[in-house]
Amino acid sequence: MMKYIKRSLTLSTVVAEKIKTTDPERLEKLKDRLKDRLGVPAGWHMMGLPLIASMILAVFSFALPQPFIWLAIFSWLSLPHYAVMAAVIPVSLLYSTIIIIAMVFISRGFLSAMKIYLCTLFVTSLVAMIFFLTAFIPALFGAERQLWFVISSLLGLIFIGCSVKCLNSAMFFRTNALYLHNRVWRKQLNIQRQNILLSKR
Repeated sequence: MMKYIKRSLTLSTVVAEKIKTTDPERLEKLKDRLKDRLGVPAGWHMMGLPLIASMILAVFSFALPQPFIWLAIFSWLSLPHYAVMAAVIPVSLLYSTIIIIAMVFISRGFLSAMKIYLCTLFVTSLVAMIFFLTAFIPALFGAERQLWFVISSLLGLIFIGCSVKCLNSAMFFRTNALYLHNRVWRKQLNIQRQNILLSKR
């Protein structure tokens, strides 16, 4: 079901292990293997669009239920509703910071960033599903629900589904191979610089 996400994780795990070497020949072989995964030399995957689109959709999916969630929490705690934004804004900023930092480090070829990003998507999916169940299902059985409440819950589910789909695609697999290739290439350059510095001493 998550074929390309699994393949991307497997590839990242293999590279994270093999990049520990300082042997230039092994690094070159690893880089060649990643070139084979890239397929065509140029394309949309070169721009990182799958990851960018996934991030934007995830942020929208997370943002939609926030006012409703915090209104419910504030009502339960008997807090004034006008202060809801004091909770919504910090939580949304924290979420956005985590997901953007994870995205940046994925683009640098780090496996741990990929895992953090996927965990964030899992939490977002869980929030979207709970939001949908509490809004849409009761409405089907005649319970009173505001129209925007129901529409938001459906949109949140669609956005997170599309976000996951962006990652679970052949294009993202090639994008990830490019990120990993560039990480190996940067390590090669660092080794070359170190060798030049040593030769000058």
